[in-house]
Amino acid sequence: MNHDDSTEWICDSTFELDAIDGAKSTHAAASLPIITLEQGQLPALVDQAECLLLKHCPDIFQRAGAIVCVTRGTLPDGAGASVPMVRLVPVSKHHLSERLGRIAVWQRHRGKDQLAVPVDPPLKIAETYLARVGQWALPPLIGVINAPTLRPDGSVLDQPGYDPVTRLYFDPGAIMFEPLPEQLTRDDAKAALARLLVLLKEFAFVSEVDRAVALSGILTACIRRALPTAPMHAFTAPTAGSGKSMLVDVCSLIAQGHQAPVFSQGRDDAETEKRLHGALLAGDALISLDNCTQPLDGDLLCQMHTQPTVRVRPLGGRSYVMCRPPSPCLPQAMRWSSRAI
Repeated sequence: MNHDDSTEWICDSTFELDAIDGAKSTHAAASLPIITLEQGQLPALVDQAECLLLKHCPDIFQRAGAIVCVTRGTLPDGAGASVPMVRLVPVSKHHLSERLGRIAVWQRHRGKDQLAVPVDPPLKIAETYLARVGQWALPPLIGVINAPTLRPDGSVLDQPGYDPVTRLYFDPGAIMFEPLPEQLTRDDAKAALARLLVLLKEFAFVSEVDRAVALSGILTACIRRALPTAPMHAFTAPTAGSGKSMLVDVCSLIAQGHQAPVFSQGRDDAETEKRLHGALLAGDALISLDNCTQPLDGDLLCQMHTQPTVRVRPLGGRSYVMCRPPSPCLPQAMRWSSRAI
């Protein structure tokens, strides 16, 4: 089915919810498409459902072999407050069925007079659509960003919403970012560098080289999606309380608007790899691998630093999916294998 043609067909069939006897809705005055359920028409009904999603649900995407939606929530900041954040949530059949019920009126003809009666969207339609892996027309999503970034061609991505070039979804939340001038100068770069250095002035770096690594961590997190590969950044200190984790959070707060997602090293390489799988599927631009007490190694970790995409298998899944690696940071004194860096 041609998606453009089917969308037009659906949108031509509209009506007022008040016109259907018994229909009660808080959106009674809204004009919505009508979908009439008929036996033997499952493929066509699923096609129509997809057209509805494409037209009315700009927050639903396909990613890593699944359908996800962009949702807003909060993250505890450790001081008793909550920080707004955006995350990707898998769309279940019940979620999808509810969405379809909000963006269209579903009906079935019943009785001798074949009167149109409102019904809920059948779960079978949602299940069938979710099973169409590899056939979805939904826009593909790599991840969500919360601050402007660069595209691979060097252009600036600063418009909220989905960017088809990078396949990123930019959600600035309530933050109003200053517009960038069309022509940047060396003086602009120096002024930006000075602002970043203010954030680092309280950290006791041993040398300017160490400060440069911290700056690299900030900049890498901000433009990670535009880079085919990126290095791991390791922060170490001889004593606790030196600000290693805080330095990673500085990178994350600038790039993502919240503290860095943290997970610890596994008991062995296999356990660490499982945790990295979860981080890849979550779509974060930066992760914090904390409390490394053993040599850090592993094939997946190496691939995350040398390949633009890596294959991972979701827990319980039978097939592999492709993911873009985040920017890992290590905020602890540790030992590592030279192969992993």
